Amino acid sequence: MSTTAQALPAFDALDPTRDCPLLSEGAAETAQELVGALNECARQLAELAHGRGRAALEREEGKKLLARYVRVRNLLQRPSYCVGFLGTSQAGKSTIFNRVLQDTIAVSGGGRATTALPSRLRRGADRRCTLAYMSTQQYRERLRQLCNEVAISDSNIPTEELIRIVHALQPTVAGIGDGQRAVRPEDIDYLKAFIAAYQNHRALVLEGKPQTKEIPFDQRSEYINHNYQGGTAHLAGLLLQEVQLTIPSEHLPPQLELCDLPGVGVSRSVDTIVTRDFVRSELDGALIFINVATSLDTAEVKDLVRLLSAYCGNDLSGRVWLVANRCDSLSEPNYRPAPGQSSIFEALIEFVGDSQIDPSHICFTSNTLFEYAQHTNGALSEADAARYMRLGTQPFPDTLPDSLKHAWAELLHDGGVRHLRKLVTHEIAASVATQIRNAARRELASLRQDVAHLVKSVTATVAPTTRRNAVLCQNAILRLRDGLIRQPEDFAALVQIRADLRTALAEQLCPDERHAATIRGMNAATLSKRFAVDALTLDEMLTQLLSTRTVDLVYQELADQLSGVDNVPIGTYASVLEAWDDFRRADRVDPQSWQIRVPTFRDHNPFANGHSFTGNDYLELMTEKVRTVVAQTIHGLRSQLRHRLGEIEGHLETLLLPENMA
Repeated sequence: MSTTAQALPAFDALDPTRDCPLLSEGAAETAQELVGALNECARQLAELAHGRGRAALEREEGKKLLARYVRVRNLLQRPSYCVGFLGTSQAGKSTIFNRVLQDTIAVSGGGRATTALPSRLRRGADRRCTLAYMSTQQYRERLRQLCNEVAISDSNIPTEELIRIVHALQPTVAGIGDGQRAVRPEDIDYLKAFIAAYQNHRALVLEGKPQTKEIPFDQRSEYINHNYQGGTAHLAGLLLQEVQLTIPSEHLPPQLELCDLPGVGVSRSVDTIVTRDFVRSELDGALIFINVATSLDTAEVKDLVRLLSAYCGNDLSGRVWLVANRCDSLSEPNYRPAPGQSSIFEALIEFVGDSQIDPSHICFTSNTLFEYAQHTNGALSEADAARYMRLGTQPFPDTLPDSLKHAWAELLHDGGVRHLRKLVTHEIAASVATQIRNAARRELASLRQDVAHLVKSVTATVAPTTRRNAVLCQNAILRLRDGLIRQPEDFAALVQIRADLRTALAEQLCPDERHAATIRGMNAATLSKRFAVDALTLDEMLTQLLSTRTVDLVYQELADQLSGVDNVPIGTYASVLEAWDDFRRADRVDPQSWQIRVPTFRDHNPFANGHSFTGNDYLELMTEKVRTVVAQTIHGLRSQLRHRLGEIEGHLETLLLPENMA
């Protein structure tokens, strides 16, 4: 039996009530509809897999179709929904997490990043803690990501050579010298320890299903929290993928899992890596925590929202709640700003609007107010709350919009904890379940269409002329894909785009010598503030440029090179060129769908670690950033073009199956 045959997914029919209890809960008719559609896809795929369509499923596009089927099947069979507590470091996630549960599950930071691993919490009969170690595949992927953070491009080299390279690494500053990203000393130290952990505890990392180990519940913080400080202690803990907890709590619905995740944007890149990976693969919904006085609309928070949008199909309604924490740190200018500036409420409304989060999903919280409330039978008077919040005699600021008054009243009541607990206990699970059903319906519609097309392609007889044209078209696509890697300079549009982006971004950064002279005269503190403005402006400008004629240029050049091939119908398209034009429109509308792999100007703030720059240094640094970001953007565009060409090639391969010969 071939490897592919051994890896075939399950095609047995699902029973809505037995196999999909969450889906059936409160929506039996919907469950019958969705499961029935999936079972029909399974029947057709099984016939393909065990008949003349097997070769098609072994090809790249066939494997992708099977992966989509497995994803939808798993979506319908979920035993629970997972909602993450996300946010920047020191946003107060862990503290509020404990308050909501009325239990001490996570240790709060107290001024430093604390949470090191996803802590998955569900309701159970007793208090249990299970350690889940990485599989071999997960270890290799984590190693690749950690190596990438310190500019090591190949993590598959022999371990002895990798150790030698890592021990020779020196920290660098982004944009200086070779123009590469900063290599942080914390990342070098962590990578050394990670490799040492695998060498010393390799038996914990298994092929296939990850190894688990149960430990006493009161020892959980030794693994959940950061204990590694650069020595050899707790090395085995670096090989953990997550910690699974159960507690007998009435505040946890049985169908909901909560997961406390490491904060993003800290000095050690592994925290951000861990959280990003979990968001991509595990989350059904999220509570995004921000320190309302300092971290609203930061690059790290925007990145989390972008990841969630990609995972949730660009629709965060009913999936994501924004928790504006540490509200007790707000002051008069936040409520009543100077002319031309926004109040904190206007900023929040603008942020959720840009992020496609429902404004009714904004929550205000304050641990300080919660603690005050505990001294007054769990609730504060509006007068006391206003005093603690430095609001004088007006507990509801005049800039507070009506849409946020309910959430603000809950903040004044007890720090917003009651409101958040009610969300977790009653509302979030139901809301996420509705969104999961809607997402499953959308994915199933697309899956059914593509499975039906594959069945038609496999069973249809391809005329000799169409077959010859498909071969010619496939050869042309192979030449283009190879050229995008080996000879990108042969693509005039890519050369022009690179030059145009560099010119436009450089002129935005420093349009003339007068601006350059102004920057040269700035001190380090002023330059740090300017960097925040420049980085945001350049990022927005780059996205705008990629959303207009820039993407059209290179798509048109490749279309011209494909136009000499006679039309070949592929997939649901009448011709290859029709498919190519559809890809162009999609990538032009949403460059973030592929640009997410590209670094931004806000990556690795050079001032974050206390570095001091002169104006000349700043101009040199930002010029290098323009060069580096443009180079990486062109690389990302080339990768996306190769991916799109690969999609067409996969369809052509189906037409060229031997069994389809006339």
